[in-house]
Amino acid sequence: MKIVIIGGSFAGIQGAITSREYYPEAEIVLLEKQPEIGYIPGSLALFLQGKVNALDQLHWRTAEELRNDYQIDVRCNQQVVALEAENQIRLDTNETVPFDRLIVATGSGQFSRYSLKDPQEPQARIVRFKTRSEAQLLVDQLPTVAKIAIIGAGQVGLELAEGLAIIGKQVHLFESNSQLLFRYLDEEMTEPLVKAVEAKGVVLQLNTFVEELVETEEVVTLTTAEKQEEFDLVLIATSVRPDNSLWENALTLNDDGTIWVDQWMQTSRTNVFAVGDAVQVIFRPTGESMYSSLVNNALRTAKVAAVNLAGPKQEDQGTLRTVGNQLFGYYVGSTGLTESEGIFYPTKITSQVAELSVSLLSPEKQRVKLIFDNETEQLLGAQIVSPAPVLEKINQLAEAIRLKQTKTSLRQSEEYFHPALNLPETLFLRGEDRHAN
Repeated sequence: MKIVIIGGSFAGIQGAITSREYYPEAEIVLLEKQPEIGYIPGSLALFLQGKVNALDQLHWRTAEELRNDYQIDVRCNQQVVALEAENQIRLDTNETVPFDRLIVATGSGQFSRYSLKDPQEPQARIVRFKTRSEAQLLVDQLPTVAKIAIIGAGQVGLELAEGLAIIGKQVHLFESNSQLLFRYLDEEMTEPLVKAVEAKGVVLQLNTFVEELVETEEVVTLTTAEKQEEFDLVLIATSVRPDNSLWENALTLNDDGTIWVDQWMQTSRTNVFAVGDAVQVIFRPTGESMYSSLVNNALRTAKVAAVNLAGPKQEDQGTLRTVGNQLFGYYVGSTGLTESEGIFYPTKITSQVAELSVSLLSPEKQRVKLIFDNETEQLLGAQIVSPAPVLEKINQLAEAIRLKQTKTSLRQSEEYFHPALNLPETLFLRGEDRHAN
């Protein structure tokens, strides 16, 4: 069997590795349009924050590792232009690559409604930064700029704002929504984070839609409903989305442009699979299909697709959209349903919010929110914002949601105790009767 994988980010690499595990005799080819594979999208902030010394450290896997450790034929600088009927793909060189099974892992991009120059132009002042080459162009410009606007206050926008503030830039953060991290946190959970962002000198402009960007050689003029303002640089950190126009004549697409797949990650062509940011996934709390650009979804769907290449064996179980991050001195975690999404849940939900001590010996408080089905008392969602590193709790709560645990079973859950690390009672028991809605 010849397996061809298009895309060399998390989903494509995981698809290649899992394919080798299940089909040791297969010929496996991975095609990537960039000069390298495995660059971690959105990781530029780690460099700005001084957590790594060079962008070259921000790779999950390299082509050499896949070639040497897994015998994967990795081919970079390969631009696919068509999926043809004869079980082959065509490259921009007019070369064709045949396959028995194809995995489409083409990911997503930072597409913008604003007019942008060629992203490879060194002095472009409206900047994207998802790829390694784009990130390098941004880094090269930073010494010559002082005032920077970031559009989008999700995880990536906040990470960038913090990194740029650390290196002394004047940062303005624009968000069209009324709160930070609206996909993952309810508004009251963001209050400590808002204060921390503003304390770092970042000008936070929530509920502000950027209507227009006009770029000249010297500045970018940013227009909102209230005013115009000039910036040396504007960074686009809005939500990513896939560009699947390449497949629209060969595969069935959903209304949002994602590739339609079944529970086996199989597309409308039985020997073609699609994974990661190219597809929708099932949101487990509601059972609805949704687009969710997360590494955990990329890895899971790639594994499922690889397992099923020789025939359906494993269904994708969907996502709880579990995230964790460290932003402006806070550890932020979320999994499952938020209260603001309760309108999409079939029955009534309830929530409880509590400010809880991190440990017996620490004065630090963590803010915890739990979402329950009002009738069954089943846990549906959880959020944590804490100055202390407690994000392992989010993984535990995600597992509790997956196992459909209720308040009764959570009352009997077991955790270790150490006075310097936690308290004798579990997180649920300490917050159960406080601020209940």
